[in-house]
Amino acid sequence: MCSRLLFFCFVTCLFFTKVVADESLETRAIVKALKRAVISGEIAGRIKDLPKKAGEFFSAGEMLVAFDCALFVAQREKVTAEREAAEAKLKNDRLLESMRSIGALEVALSEAELKKVEAELRIARLTVKRCTIKAPYDGRIVQTMTNEYESVRQQQALLEITGMGHLEAEIVIPSHWLSWLKVGNPLTMRIDETGDILTAKVIAVGATIDPVSQTTNVRAQFVETNSRLVPGMSGTVQF
Repeated sequence: MCSRLLFFCFVTCLFFTKVVADESLETRAIVKALKRAVISGEIAGRIKDLPKKAGEFFSAGEMLVAFDCALFVAQREKVTAEREAAEAKLKNDRLLESMRSIGALEVALSEAELKKVEAELRIARLTVKRCTIKAPYDGRIVQTMTNEYESVRQQQALLEITGMGHLEAEIVIPSHWLSWLKVGNPLTMRIDETGDILTAKVIAVGATIDPVSQTTNVRAQFVETNSRLVPGMSGTVQF
């Protein structure tokens, strides 16, 4: 009878020890994006097209912003014509020089003029290219900071974007967990906002410890993709 009681107490202790251990291995985390950027324009002008709104997805290379660049296009065409004229003049001056009708100075001036116009054409082409802003990677619009037909200044913030498929969990853990927590350890995270349970693995352990709270940060990478997962979501992590 005594041995059975001892065995029962032993099993009970193991059970509660496991429960306490399991509970102690729970902590909180927040979802963060590895790729996040505020898109600004390299030119000043009027917004012609803003096809994506907050919350919408986009693919790498897809147009996010288009400026009304009729003036810049006209400037490019003007400089293109000036280059053609400068090329024709240089060709003619070289012919005249071969006939000793003009000197080397006139030819040198024509060559310099052509180089100047070619530089202006490169600037004009680059300006027109900047009339369209394309997505640097697959992602989602976090927020728009302007509207179609608004005039914006150079370097004004237009969109905030975040990359999709590049999300990770930032986890706060007690510093004494470092005695067993290693890179590669698996974990699950229950997302508060959706209830989804996602699997992940530790990819980095914090290099410093907060002296006041005695905690450190751990980064974990999600194993699978989830279209409902967005930066800023939080949840409970269990190791």
